[in-house]
Amino acid sequence: CVIKINKGASSFIREIFEMYKHYDEVIEEVQISPVRFKNIINVSIRLKEYSYAFLYIEKNGKKLPIEVQTSTIEFNKAKLHYEQKNYDTAIGILRTHQYDDIIFNLSAKVLLVQSFYEKKEFQFLESFLESFRIFILRNKEMNTASKKIHQDFIKIMNRLMKMEYASIKEIDAFKNKILSLDNLPDKAWILEKLDAL
Repeated sequence: CVIKINKGASSFIREIFEMYKHYDEVIEEVQISPVRFKNIINVSIRLKEYSYAFLYIEKNGKKLPIEVQTSTIEFNKAKLHYEQKNYDTAIGILRTHQYDDIIFNLSAKVLLVQSFYEKKEFQFLESFLESFRIFILRNKEMNTASKKIHQDFIKIMNRLMKMEYASIKEIDAFKNKILSLDNLPDKAWILEKLDAL
């Protein structure tokens, strides 16, 4: 299913969701991999199976390895609230939790940016993007490629906020710039926001 989904066959998303669900019902695990946990939540989100995702977190969150347990639970709860347009709740979760793991930390910052954008809190978003930029510059854990990807994301978001009154020509040029960037975090979301202008 994963191979088919990665090749673009989205019809397998429901199938893998049902497999995950069945597995959870019949197998009692002592510990769950953070990767599988995240995949189950992501599949649930894609299918808008939010109730199941919240139940899965409650039932299985404590089975995650202790060192990533809180981060994984809190981030996935925030992501679920974001997907349900409960932006204030998502922001509250993300801002009150410290993410020691660099991947969770970056993902949380990207999700905060998206939440502020959805709420149209552009003045606050502008200052948050600046603090995000400084965080990236000073961070010693990030490799050069990761820094570049997130710096591009910040630049794109700063420009996206100013595109409301742009001409069709400017929007098309901006869209082409976005499409040319590899590994941009949540590129599809950015393009969707641009199309909505």
